[in-house]
Amino acid sequence: IEIKPGDVLDYRAVQRDIRRIYPLGYFMTITAELRHPDGKNVLVYVIQEERIIDQIRIQGNKKLKDRQLRAAISWHEGQAFVREGYGEERDAILDLYRSKGFLNTTVDIIVEPIAPSRVRITYQIVEGKKARIKGIDFIGNQALSERKLKRTIKTRKAYWFFGGRYDEEKFEADLASVINEYGNVGRLEAEIAATDFTYNKKGKKLYIDISVIEGPEYSIKTLTTADNHVFSDGELGPFIKSREQEVHNKGRVTADAAAVQKLYNDSGYVTARVTPQVTLDREAHTTAVTYQIEENELRYIREIRVTGNSITKDEVIRRNVLLKPGERYDGNLYDLSRRRLEQTQYFASPPRLRLEGEDENDRFSNVLVDVEEGKTGDFNFGGAFNTEEGFGGFGELRLNNFDLMNPPSFIGTRRSSYRIGLTDPEFLGYPFSLGVEVFDERFQGSGASDYTIETLGGSVSIGKRLSNFNTMSLSIQYDDTSVEDLDTFVDPSLRVLQDPGQTLTLGLGFNRNTTDSFRDPSRGADHSVRLEVAGFGLDNEFVSLNHDSTWFYGLKRWEKVSFSFRTREGISYAYGDSDLVPLNDRFFAGGSTTLRGYDFRDVGPKAQTFRIVNGQIDVDEEPIGGELRLLNTVEAKYKLNDIIRLYLFGDSGAVFFKPEDFNFEDF
Repeated sequence: IEIKPGDVLDYRAVQRDIRRIYPLGYFMTITAELRHPDGKNVLVYVIQEERIIDQIRIQGNKKLKDRQLRAAISWHEGQAFVREGYGEERDAILDLYRSKGFLNTTVDIIVEPIAPSRVRITYQIVEGKKARIKGIDFIGNQALSERKLKRTIKTRKAYWFFGGRYDEEKFEADLASVINEYGNVGRLEAEIAATDFTYNKKGKKLYIDISVIEGPEYSIKTLTTADNHVFSDGELGPFIKSREQEVHNKGRVTADAAAVQKLYNDSGYVTARVTPQVTLDREAHTTAVTYQIEENELRYIREIRVTGNSITKDEVIRRNVLLKPGERYDGNLYDLSRRRLEQTQYFASPPRLRLEGEDENDRFSNVLVDVEEGKTGDFNFGGAFNTEEGFGGFGELRLNNFDLMNPPSFIGTRRSSYRIGLTDPEFLGYPFSLGVEVFDERFQGSGASDYTIETLGGSVSIGKRLSNFNTMSLSIQYDDTSVEDLDTFVDPSLRVLQDPGQTLTLGLGFNRNTTDSFRDPSRGADHSVRLEVAGFGLDNEFVSLNHDSTWFYGLKRWEKVSFSFRTREGISYAYGDSDLVPLNDRFFAGGSTTLRGYDFRDVGPKAQTFRIVNGQIDVDEEPIGGELRLLNTVEAKYKLNDIIRLYLFGDSGAVFFKPEDFNFEDF
C-alpha cells in the first residue's frame, strides 16, 4: 500500500493501491472507505476474499459416469467459487439426465468450507428410473385431430422393446412443431398450455399429456409487397401462393417469402432479404401480410478460388463451375455447379461452395470452392450369380482422375469382357471431350440364347457441351464380330445372321439431362437420341435410330418417395448390299435391364434349332432379335435409408423382326 499514516489523503493514490492489490488474485472485491472514529480520519480497505474450489465430489450417480457429469458442469477444482452459480449447475445436470430419459432425477448441491478460503462441493444425485413413453395424449385440440398432431411430433411411444425414449431437446422441438402446425391452419395464437408427465408406480412407464389452447382461426385480408423496384408486383405474383380471403397458412407465407428471396438471389441480388410482416386484427380475426423486400445491390463474380485439392487440377474443378468472373451472379448456375462437382465423384464429401466478400460497398464477390479429395482410383473384384449369366467373376481397375502427362475383367462362365478406355472431359484445354476405347468381348447367352458372340474392336468419341444441360457427341466404332456354337440345323433366318463380319459405325448423339442427381435422381428428366450409320465399304450396312427418355417426379411432402417413367424406342434399317441388320446390332428384350420377369432375350422373334440328343431330334428356339423395339417402364422408389432403395415397377414392351411387323397385340 502506497499511503501511510500521516500522509495527506490522495484519492488517486488510493486507486493505485487498489489496482496493485487486485492482481494478487486473492480477493473478489476491494473498496476503500474513509471513516471517523473518535474524530480521527481512518482509511479502511474493505476486501472480500475469493473462495477456491478445493474438491468436487459426485455421489449417487450410477447411470451416468463422473466424466459425463463433470463435462456438463462449469465449476472445476482450482477455480473461484461463485455462489450465484448454484442454479446453473443444478440445471446443467438435470438437463443432461433429461436428455438421457431420466425425467424424475433430483440434484442437491452441498458446499462445505474445509480451510480458510477453500470449499468442497458435493453433488448429491438421486437418479430415479429411466422410463419408456407408453402414451402421448393431446388435450383441448379440436381444429387438428390427435392423429394429425402425433404425426407432427417425433417423440414416439414405445412398442414392445423398441423406441419410447424421452429426449428433452427433441420434445421441445416437437412442441414448437405443434405450434407451427396450428399456424398452418390459421391458429396464429395457439399455445401449449401445459405438459404433464405421469409415471406408473414402478416408475418405468411414462405418460405425457400435452394441453393446447388453439385460439381463433385467422384469414388473410390483404396481401402486399413493399420496396420492390427490380421486379414489379406482377412479376412477383407467381411466386406468392398465398391468397387473400384464404385461411392464413403460416408455413406457406414463410415459403412465399423464401421463394421471392430466391428469385432475387438467383438474379444476382445475393444480399436481398424478404421478410413477411404479419399484422393481426384480433377483433376481426384477419391478418395483413406485407412482404418487406430489401433488394440491395446487384452482385458480380470477381474470381473463382479453389482450395483443398492436391491431386485434382484447378481447371478440372473450374470447368464444372458455371459461374464466370465478371458475370452477374446466378443462383441457378450456382446450384447446378455444386451438382456437377458432386457428379464427378472425385471427392470424399460433397464440395462446399460459398460466396466471399458480401460487403455492401463492394459489388463483387469471390466464389470459394472447397473440396475434400477422395480416392482417385479403384481396384474392384468379386463374384456374383444371376439368372442371365450364372456364376461369374470380375476385376476392374478404374482411374477416375489423373493427368495423362503425369500418370499415377476376368473370365466368367457366360461372359468375358476386356475393355481399356480413356476419357478426357476437356481435351488439351479445349471445351470438348475425347474418349478412346478398345475391347474384346465374348458372350454366351443363357436363358433363351445358347450361341456365343465374340466381338473385337475399338471406338473414338468426341463430345461437346452445348449448354448447362445439353450435350452432343460424335463417335466412330470398328468391330469384328462372329457368332459361334450354332446347332448344325438351324432356321435360315438365324443362319443368315451367323457371320456378321466387320462393321464401321458413325454415331451422332444428343443428350439433355436436368436431373437433380447423377446416381440417384428424384426430379428432372434425362433424354437421349442417337443416330448410327454403318457401312463405308465394310460387311454391314444399316441405319439405326434410338431414343431413351426418363422423367422423375419427387413428392415434396414425402421426400423419400419418387416416381419415374421411362420409354425407349429403337428402329433399324438395312440398306445397300445388306438385307438384314447383323445379329450383334439387332434389338432384344427380356431380362433385368429391359423386361423384368422374362428370361434374357426371351421377348421377340425366334428361330428354330434342331439338335440330335440320344438319337432323337431336340427342337429348340433361339432369339434372333428385331429391327424395331419399344419398351416402357413405370417405377415407384422409396428411400429406406442412405443405402437401400425399395422399388415397385411395371415393364412392358415388344420386339419386331421388321418394323412393318408392328402389332400392339405382341406387347
